[in-house]
Amino acid sequence: MLKKKYQTVLTLLILGILSYIINLSFNIFISHIIPSDLYGDFSIAIRSIFILSLLLLLGTNISSVKYLSQYIDNNPNNSSVFIRWNLKLIAKTFIFYSLILLIFYSFLFLLHFLSIHSFNDNHYFIYFLWLTPFSAFYLLLACLVLSNKQNSLAFFINKMIMSIFLIIFIFFTTKIFNVTIKLTHLVLFMTLTFFLIIIIELFITKKILTRHKINILKKKDINIDNTKHKRWLSDSLRLTPVQLIFNLVCFFDLLIIEIIHPNEDAVGYYVAMLTIANILWVIPSSVTSFFAPLLSPLLEKKWYQEIQGLIDTANYINVPISILLLIFIVIFSNNILSLFGNTHQTAQIPLLILSAAYFIGAAAFANARILTFYDSKVTMTINIFELILLIVTSLILTYYFGLLGMSIAVLFSISSKTGLMYFYVKQKLPIKPFTVF
Repeated sequence: MLKKKYQTVLTLLILGILSYIINLSFNIFISHIIPSDLYGDFSIAIRSIFILSLLLLLGTNISSVKYLSQYIDNNPNNSSVFIRWNLKLIAKTFIFYSLILLIFYSFLFLLHFLSIHSFNDNHYFIYFLWLTPFSAFYLLLACLVLSNKQNSLAFFINKMIMSIFLIIFIFFTTKIFNVTIKLTHLVLFMTLTFFLIIIIELFITKKILTRHKINILKKKDINIDNTKHKRWLSDSLRLTPVQLIFNLVCFFDLLIIEIIHPNEDAVGYYVAMLTIANILWVIPSSVTSFFAPLLSPLLEKKWYQEIQGLIDTANYINVPISILLLIFIVIFSNNILSLFGNTHQTAQIPLLILSAAYFIGAAAFANARILTFYDSKVTMTINIFELILLIVTSLILTYYFGLLGMSIAVLFSISSKTGLMYFYVKQKLPIKPFTVF
């Protein structure tokens, strides 16, 4: 059993490193294809539709992992009812979002038609907004795969497949057909990517439902009272701000640089910094993803010894590798930055500070995993505190010190959040989040 657990973690670790290499290759590749300012704006657009996707899902992607992982093996009736309830809920949010977007686009075209404001003068993320429902559906289906405890496959879908498709599309367009990449091409590539991924996910989902004899086409709910629906909705809505605020923290630093920094290329430089430092985030994310579907039932049964075992397994792999990676970034930071372009080397010191911040957050990643399922309200409160702290400090420090100021603000906010989560988990649960203390 222990051997199998370590095999699962090592598999996810290898996939995590592979996904990082693929994403790094994609970002290096695209940074040489398009100008730095367009590269930064494209990154903002992608993060924008991802955050909007989380709003449309209303937390059902996380609640799917929580509930469906409990039902899927031995309760096909509860599984089918939960999936249909989930689909009906997000169908309503999709329709509402589509109507709002139609009104918004109509207003922008009216301003363009009246020569008040040209449509071409809008920020690039405006052109990507209509992709949000596809992004949301893609995320939901990936969580369904994870609920079936197919960790490696879910990780591949979540972290790797999009970059692979985009690299293929951009490579053929630029290298085979010699076409200069423009904004319209990026929108088209994202559209094709979402469609292809969703088709693949639907095929996998059909196989999962068939294997577990889950029929989501039943017309009547059997033996399911209304209280379960209310509980599912309540938990989903409670989880929405948790993941939303977490992702807003990862988005506002880019947005603040876009607004405050006088250099238009600064966002592109910062995206390169994030891409490099993200290896310190990918490792714990991949290593701890194996026990995410197990946390809810273990916490409910108060099997803290088993939870400690999962944490120890993750920490024994995560911490030593993260230390080695941090040392590698410190030694070769200039060389790695030069892969994105010679001008990116000016961001060396901010990169080192940002990497230190990510290392601190990575070391306590298990805390965040546990706290999300144990007490989502506390998680939300701590994330709100981190968001406010980041906004206040980064507005001041970025204005005076540019990218250096932003990286210091991120270090301060992540360190504060990590400390708060550690002390809360230590106080409430009989476990050692860092294995030794």
